[in-house]
Amino acid sequence: MIPNHDGPDIAGSYQTLTGHAIDPSWTLFSHKAAEGQRTHDRAWRVRWPWMREQTQLRYRGLYHWLRSDSTPKAQADHALQIMTIAEFGAPGDIWQVDWEVTPGIPLITSTQVGEYCDRIRQVRGDDRLIVYSSDWLPDSVLDVDTRREFFEWRDENPNDAYWHANYNTSDSEWGGWAEIDQFDAAVWQWTSRHQHPSIESTSGGFDMNHIRDHVRLDQIAGYPNQWSSPLSALHMCTPERRLIDTRPGPDHIGHLGDPVLNKRVVADSSFAILIPAVHGVVGQAAVLTITSADAAGDGHVALWGQLVGPTSKLNFSAHDPSPQSNTTLVQIDTSGPDPVVRGVIRNSDAHLIVDLIAVIA
Repeated sequence: MIPNHDGPDIAGSYQTLTGHAIDPSWTLFSHKAAEGQRTHDRAWRVRWPWMREQTQLRYRGLYHWLRSDSTPKAQADHALQIMTIAEFGAPGDIWQVDWEVTPGIPLITSTQVGEYCDRIRQVRGDDRLIVYSSDWLPDSVLDVDTRREFFEWRDENPNDAYWHANYNTSDSEWGGWAEIDQFDAAVWQWTSRHQHPSIESTSGGFDMNHIRDHVRLDQIAGYPNQWSSPLSALHMCTPERRLIDTRPGPDHIGHLGDPVLNKRVVADSSFAILIPAVHGVVGQAAVLTITSADAAGDGHVALWGQLVGPTSKLNFSAHDPSPQSNTTLVQIDTSGPDPVVRGVIRNSDAHLIVDLIAVIA
């Protein structure tokens, strides 16, 4: 399977914004703000307001690279100062705790990471933190045991939000797909070599991430659980209503922007799906079954609503000749004259079939 392209994390010392529009399927964007007890990346002061202007981004992150040559308290206090400057705390803001090896100094311990996080939570009175790391972290020479620091931390903090790094996208037991389930990761950084016209990089690419758990990410981003609706708000479409079928034939139904032509949706082109009222009710979210067919290659479908809420994806492969489907909940964009769900197909042309199951008021 192909991981989602849900958004990058970048640093001013390596990446430059070119002015081109960002990928319309990105819902996450994180930027380095600090390292140790002083700021090393001053670009965040300009890019943080820019990130807030990108209305498609549901999650905006600043990240802090932790070091062992500063105390957890000093680094936490530095983070709190940056949060104050950034007016951090609006819905969508997250603080990424970057825990990895710093060349030339010992690895910060799991206990010290916990002290850093606890101080920020205590001072702020909330929890907007997600720890970024990987299971390959060694044991630190700063403690007396011989166990790898990551496993110590995860065992002691199984409920903390976690952002996992693993560049192996295979379905092996050591691959990212298995490990994000094993470690209950909300986000997966799956490559450091991604490319897009909106970002230039001196390192040949930039980090790209896959969101595994939108509910957990919503929690630390300060959003209410808008995706848990009472059954009374669910209006079933009986029978199911086909909204799109781009396959040639008498049952063809085009999407907005290409309503007539009987052809596959072109890779990396965006589209919109008109969501009709069900029993007179215009929904705020829709339950859709998404199906791909006759794909030219491997790819995925991304769908989103007005605020680019939890982005729903369908991964597909040209190696599987049968149609591939997924039923999912998607926010509806009701800001315009017609209620629509927006989408894009990535990496490969494919026929698209979309059925409406229900709307949620």
